Amino acid sequence: MSSVSSNRRVWLRLAGLALASAVYGSTAGCVSDARPIVELVSQVPRVTAAPKTPTTSPHNEAATVQKTEAASQTTIIGTSVEGRPIACRTLGDGPDVTLFIATIHGNEFAGTSLLERLGDYLADCPELLVGRRVVLIPLANPDGFAYRTRHNAQHVDLNRNFPAGNWLHNSRSGESPLSEPESQALHDLLHMHQPHRVITIHETLACIDYDGPGEPLAQAMAAQSDLPVRKLGGLPGSLGSYFSKAFDRPIVTVELRRSAHQTREDDLWNCYREMLLAAITFQESKIAVASE
Repeated sequence: MSSVSSNRRVWLRLAGLALASAVYGSTAGCVSDARPIVELVSQVPRVTAAPKTPTTSPHNEAATVQKTEAASQTTIIGTSVEGRPIACRTLGDGPDVTLFIATIHGNEFAGTSLLERLGDYLADCPELLVGRRVVLIPLANPDGFAYRTRHNAQHVDLNRNFPAGNWLHNSRSGESPLSEPESQALHDLLHMHQPHRVITIHETLACIDYDGPGEPLAQAMAAQSDLPVRKLGGLPGSLGSYFSKAFDRPIVTVELRRSAHQTREDDLWNCYREMLLAAITFQESKIAVASE
């Protein structure tokens, strides 16, 4: 891996922790990739504000853009209840858009390292970005991640807080749809990028679920992994229930195995790399893009 890619990976570790350090003066550690993912968890620093405009990496952004032959930037799309940043990395500037989201449940964090590795891999493989845009949210629930809890700091399940037709009014789902700043940030991101497919990474059901017209995509991803396709059904106020109806586009939920966050990062990446790439190169959506 190039020094530029390595530097970027350190900066993106835990989805914006080092960015917060650069902007707000906090510090964050760097741990060897050879350690289990659970050992990479450290306290996510709080911040009092977050920029709404693209933020430049403290490393050589220009060199990275030149290498990938496509636009590449990391921004802060919002902050959590307690002020922790929600980072978004975008690679490529093509019309075909794939959005990946990890750790919307703070205690299901194996996907964070997978998306960090995916970003680095794409930066080193510019041919995969031709005609494409890949948007990565490695850490959607930084407060829950910091406390190792499913919910955010207000005890709301972010994956029950979207304005789907089946949203339920209860303490778990929030006072109202999009009552939480984290789900609002993701909602705004969806409408900004208008992704042609969305992939969310969860644990622990060991399957690939889908909503909307997502079965072909789910099958394509399952063919590149050890996870079977299993339809779980639309959950009240979930991102899957919302996006599939509002956009009429596929959304796939990857449920990693229970042991995923105890798996060494390199092993996890080697196991699921081709599955993630299959989502990006999925052919059926390219036809839809060409017709728009």
